[in-house]
Amino acid sequence: MNELLSALQETPVPTILIIAGIVFLLLGVSGGLAGKIEVPAQRQNIAAILGGVLLAVGLVLYFVPAHETGSKPSASTLSAPPPGSAATAPKQPPSAAPDMGGAARQAPGKEKKELIDEARSWPLVVRDSLESNNTGWSLGDYQYSEKDSQQKGTRSLSDGAYRWSAQFIKRGLIYEHPLIDPVSDFYLSVEARMNSVPNEGAAYGLTFRRSGPNLYYFVVANTGDFLLARDMDGATKVLLPWTRAKSIKPQAVNRIVIIAVGEQFSFYINDQPVALFSDASMRSGNVGLTIEGHIDGARATVDFDNFELRRKP
Repeated sequence: MNELLSALQETPVPTILIIAGIVFLLLGVSGGLAGKIEVPAQRQNIAAILGGVLLAVGLVLYFVPAHETGSKPSASTLSAPPPGSAATAPKQPPSAAPDMGGAARQAPGKEKKELIDEARSWPLVVRDSLESNNTGWSLGDYQYSEKDSQQKGTRSLSDGAYRWSAQFIKRGLIYEHPLIDPVSDFYLSVEARMNSVPNEGAAYGLTFRRSGPNLYYFVVANTGDFLLARDMDGATKVLLPWTRAKSIKPQAVNRIVIIAVGEQFSFYINDQPVALFSDASMRSGNVGLTIEGHIDGARATVDFDNFELRRKP
């Protein structure tokens, strides 16, 4: 239902409903339009009620901000899960990062340090301590069952954090977007800790530039690895495969930062630069939180805290 609502918001349907609602309201109130259309008296009430309903639905679709909890198959269906998360995977991740292709590169620390310092001075959109639900996060139990993914879990505000417990009957991705307008160029950060052992097959992180079913996501696993993927037009593509980062603190709080300017994405973990990536597929969209289960039966409980979004001026 949420995906349908989001899709309708990107079509002319809200505008058509608003115009139709106004026309029917006028017919119901005045009994006609410019002497050319006349409505029998006994049908004026029906026209007025129908106009009110159409107008209300159109206004809701037009003005309600994008807010979605969604579910998708995991990117791990296209790439191996983090080592240690499946019986066929090696017990330890590779000591060297894999070749990430021409679109990705490791940036000099000084260059990326200057960028993150600048981005932290951009105009603030939201700073949410997640002690109260001021940003419209979903709370309570949920359950999703789709063709390639089956999940259930619960979300609550506990101990000053957004506590998200997820169980993946079938591996997949679950994401949550708060009531924040879409952004193009931004600084996005969150502090998070997974209360799970490393081999439970799950990862956590951020989604960005979501529009309808399309989005990017960047996740961190307790094995000390990170991954970047893109879901677009029903297909998932791994942009940065599972890569070891010394700055990740397994089973501890990790601060994840994404800076997006145009098609350039910069990624930081605990204020240390880990990767750059360039992709022009999506230019704007919503941001949010995510948990990925890259094996069937994966479980995770993640505490998210200090969610912050800044917009590039």
